[in-house]
Amino acid sequence: MHNGAVHISAKAEYAVRALLVLAADPDNKPIPGEAVARSQKMPAKFVENTLVELRRTGLVASQRGASGGFKLGRPASRITIADIIRAVDGPLAEHVTYSVADGEVVVRRADGTTERVRQPFFDYLDEQLRSREVPAAGLPFDFNLGYVGYLGYELKAET
Repeated sequence: MHNGAVHISAKAEYAVRALLVLAADPDNKPIPGEAVARSQKMPAKFVENTLVELRRTGLVASQRGASGGFKLGRPASRITIADIIRAVDGPLAEHVTYSVADGEVVVRRADGTTERVRQPFFDYLDEQLRSREVPAAGLPFDFNLGYVGYLGYELKAET
């Protein structure tokens, strides 16, 4: 039975906890990475490296000097858990394209792998959607994870 738990990487968990420390400062003043780590009992070097990574995505800003440290790069109300996970672990989705000429589905996954499947596009989508059903205890229906996107069609005839 599925208990509804969501599992995230340790890196994503540390990033969320670090951002919670930064978000708790009402003045959004820079906090040294070591102080962030100490307040959450996390490894200082790991937290500082994670904060630097978050800075590259704009979720965190940094300031050098004696009163330096890290602070939120934008208002906490505009930062989602998904933003944080994407920033440290990469995309949460896969990218699916289809070549009409080759009759091939190309799937680029979040982990960087690519798979090529010789199958009609809508058959592939149907097969994938059927395999992603998650029992949702307490709901009057099962929760099906699906694809969100844009389906563009080639309008000119191939000659």
